[in-house]
Amino acid sequence: MHQRAETERMVRRSGNLDLLDGQGLWSKSGNRFFNVRNLRAGHIPEQISLYEFGPDNELLRAIDARGAELVGEREWKLIDVQFKEWQDGRVSTRNLPSLELGPFWSAAELPALGQSLAAMSPSALYAYANHLEQSGEDDDHVRMAFWQKAMLPFYFAAMVLLSVVIGVGFGTTRSAAFGWRVLAGAVIGVGFYLLTQIFHTGGQLLGLGQSVVVLIPICLVLLAAVVVARITRGPR
Repeated sequence: MHQRAETERMVRRSGNLDLLDGQGLWSKSGNRFFNVRNLRAGHIPEQISLYEFGPDNELLRAIDARGAELVGEREWKLIDVQFKEWQDGRVSTRNLPSLELGPFWSAAELPALGQSLAAMSPSALYAYANHLEQSGEDDDHVRMAFWQKAMLPFYFAAMVLLSVVIGVGFGTTRSAAFGWRVLAGAVIGVGFYLLTQIFHTGGQLLGLGQSVVVLIPICLVLLAAVVVARITRGPR
C-alpha cells in the first residue's frame, strides 16, 4: 500500500507533463502506473518501468525495460525486459528480449512530453487531453490549458478593443485626462487577468465546461467595451 501511495504521489507531481528531476514522467491508467525516466533526442523512450496493482493495492507485476520502439499507434515494443510477478507470496522473475504492451503515448505526443503545459502547442495539448481521457486519467487541467491557449488571440482582441474605446472616448493625449486613461488601462489589464484566474478556478470548482469558463471573461470585456462606447458617445 505504501508503494502505491508513493507512486500516486509521483503521478500527481508529474501531472503538468514536466519531466521530474531524476524521476522522469509518470502516468496512470486504471491500476497501472507507467514511468519513462528519459526521452533520448526528445522522442526515444528509455529506462521504462510499469507497475500493476491489485484491488487491495498489492503489487502484482513490475516491468522494467531498457528502452522501447513504437510498433503501433499507441503500442510499444519494450526492449531488454525484466518481468516480475507476485503470486501467493512468491515472486517470479523472467528476462525477455522484448515485450509488446499498450496503450501508451503515441509518436506524435512523445516530443511534447518534456515540455510544460505553457510550452505546448494547442494541437499537442488537445491530443494529450484525448489520450488522458481514453486512459481514464484526469484531463481537466490539460483541456483548460488548451482552451486558454486557443482563446489567447481573442483575449488580446478584446483587450485591444476595450483600450481603443477608452482612448477614443476620453479626450486627447494633450488633455489632463491622459494620465488617468493610462492608469485606467493598467488597472483594466490587471483586473482582466485577475478576473480570468477567478473564473478559471471557480468554473472548475463548479464543474463548468472549460470552453465556457474561458469565454466568460472575454464576453465580459466585450460587454464593458460596448458600455464604455455608449457612455462616451453621450446623448444624440
